[in-house]
Amino acid sequence: MTAEELFERMRHASPPSGDDVPVTFDGRRLDSADAVRAWLADLAARRAAADADDGG
Repeated sequence: MTAEELFERMRHASPPSGDDVPVTFDGRRLDSADAVRAWLADLAARRAAADADDGG
């Protein structure tokens, strides 16, 4: 599917409902900017800890 085909299909889609939000593998709902920032901070901390464990 090309980008143009996707755009055409989405043009006719209904608007998202109030519960259409990304959900992480651990079930965290990213339903606000603050939730995304908290998730990114947690992700950065986990990556830093993994790098420290690897000696990096």
